[in-house]
Amino acid sequence: MYADINGLTMFYKIRRTSGPAKVPVVLLHGLTFDRGMWRPALDELRRVDPGRQVLALDLPGHGGSPAWPDYDIGSVAAAVREAVTAAGLRDPVVVGHSMAAMIATVYAARYPTRGIVNVDGWLQMEPYLALVKPMAR
Repeated sequence: MYADINGLTMFYKIRRTSGPAKVPVVLLHGLTFDRGMWRPALDELRRVDPGRQVLALDLPGHGGSPAWPDYDIGSVAAAVREAVTAAGLRDPVVVGHSMAAMIATVYAARYPTRGIVNVDGWLQMEPYLALVKPMAR
C-alpha cells in the first residue's frame, strides 16, 4: 500500500488482526535498511502477541518507496502520519531504529502517540545530521 503526501509516495504494509483492540505499533527502519529488517521482530510479535496491529514502512528512497527530492525529518514524519491515518490506526507506539529514531521523536512531538521507542538512535540531531549530510550528495 502507498501513502501520499504532497505528491510524494511512501510504501507500507500493515498486519491486520481480529479480536480486541490493542495499541498499534509503527516500525521505522534505519538509514541503510527497509521494512524487511523488522521480519524477525514481526515473527516474534505474531507468536507472543497475535492480536497486535503492526505497520512497517519503507521510508523514502528505501525498499518499495521511491526517492524524494528532499528528506527533511518533518516531511518524513508527516508522511508516516499519512500512512498511519491511511491504515486506520490511532495513537500508535512508534519504534524508530537509528536515524528513524529522530523521525519517531518528531512524530511523537507533532501527532498523538501512546509512546516512542528509540533503538540505537541519536538523541541530538545536529551531530548526526552533520555526519551523514555529506554522504547524501
